[in-house]
Amino acid sequence: MAVEVRLPLLGDVMQEGTLVEWLFADGAYVRKGEPLYRLETDKVSLDVEAPATGILRQVAAAGDVVPVDGLLARIETDGEQPTAAPTAPLASVHPAALPAEATDEIRASPAARRLARELGVDLAALARERPGVRLREEHVQAYAAAQRAVAPPAAPAAPSPAPPTSPTATGAPAAAVPAPPGAAGAPPAAGNRQPLVGRRRLIAQRLHQSLQQMAQLTIAQQVDVTECTRLRAQLVRLWEADGIRPSYTDFVVRAAALALREHPALNATLEDDALLLHDAIDVGLAVDAPEGLIVPVLRGVDRLGLREVAQRAAEAAERARANRLGADDLRGGTFTVTTLGALGVDFFTPIVNPPQVAILGIGRVFPRLALANGQVEQRDALYLSLSFDHRALDGAPAARFLSRVKDLLELPVALL
Repeated sequence: MAVEVRLPLLGDVMQEGTLVEWLFADGAYVRKGEPLYRLETDKVSLDVEAPATGILRQVAAAGDVVPVDGLLARIETDGEQPTAAPTAPLASVHPAALPAEATDEIRASPAARRLARELGVDLAALARERPGVRLREEHVQAYAAAQRAVAPPAAPAAPSPAPPTSPTATGAPAAAVPAPPGAAGAPPAAGNRQPLVGRRRLIAQRLHQSLQQMAQLTIAQQVDVTECTRLRAQLVRLWEADGIRPSYTDFVVRAAALALREHPALNATLEDDALLLHDAIDVGLAVDAPEGLIVPVLRGVDRLGLREVAQRAAEAAERARANRLGADDLRGGTFTVTTLGALGVDFFTPIVNPPQVAILGIGRVFPRLALANGQVEQRDALYLSLSFDHRALDGAPAARFLSRVKDLLELPVALL
């Protein structure tokens, strides 16, 4: 009997994933529950466990892009466990112990191997410099840049003697001989080529598809967050013993969740020409992770206080950057919040994450002069940018939602 290993569905609209690497060799004895292979999607990279115990018979190869439910392997469960010692996981092979020519045994992602071939990087040498590390594209790029930096400059080419005149020449100049690569006068080498692979490629496909299929529109509003600034400073002092530091993003996530209660048309997904309004308010929080943008979902945010939102958001962001999110952490978001404020951006046009119909962007907090009670005083402000799918709702309801978020942020005690 054989148990099929198929690509799992890890997201609402996931269509495919990349089999990054097998953690056991073909023909190895594997046990149910052991990490079997590494999978990468546009949202997450994770190790997937073996569904059964038996002999692994691989069908897909490392680097293959496989559709959801596509066949990856079979596990033969018939017969007794082999008497010989089970085949060790590929990850247990230590790169430093390998000869330079054994590049097939080096722990490196398919994207890293392709880039190494394009840049002429010796993966074995790189692996010996980074023992125990699974090599990725950024390692190859850094190594190639370091090699270029230490390479000695090319010696100037010696002038070539004039070609002898042919006995039959009529006095016309000889044809020019092309300069060899690297010689003086040759065109400079082209810049590094960085192919879109893995999660970056899938993100590019998803976002391009989002813009192609939706009628997206962005509206913006300036919000006075002076009271948020004051309350935040107090809460940082109040909660610092517990390691909780609320951010402006936490205030916005909480305000958006409360506003979604009153404006359910934005807490929706558009699927098969039908608008599905959701009872649960599950807000995705876009996180800038080393391997690309990732959006963990905070469940039931409208039922959480600001302290709980701040705590859960910090934990989700930490797990996202450490690549420790699971499939359930990414599934089922009904609305998304993203920010570029920490990078000094005032205003931007976030792209809606399908099948959701709206996303809220947060800009930086900046000082401004305002007239208050007949006097000019300095206030704190930020811009909120709301992108929405015009197929699902019109500008007026979107504007009313954004205004409600603004009102809540300007009276932040209501968010506690």
